[in-house]
Amino acid sequence: MGRRLCIISGAAIFLFGLLPLSHYIAYPLENRFPQPTLPSQITGIVLLAGAERPAATEEHGEPQLNSFAGRYTATLRLAAEYPDAQIVFTGGPTVDAQSRRLGQTAVAK
Repeated sequence: MGRRLCIISGAAIFLFGLLPLSHYIAYPLENRFPQPTLPSQITGIVLLAGAERPAATEEHGEPQLNSFAGRYTATLRLAAEYPDAQIVFTGGPTVDAQSRRLGQTAVAK
């Protein structure tokens, strides 16, 4: 019984970790609801932090983003569509107090 569980677990890790099966599972969820119709006017756009890579930004000298960079592209698209809207960035401090390294807000500047 233990051997079977190990084989099944190993196969599941292989199938869901290495093969793109997760994309096929997520696809129906991503397309389940239609994109909402945007209003004719908005007053603000909130850009959530979490897409920044402060250590890589410090190392390379230019902003580095992770797999959540779509937040920035969506904000840019909305800013182009609504030029009068204020953009509010919600992030951590400019400099991390503990490590004295660059913070999320400094990357977004």
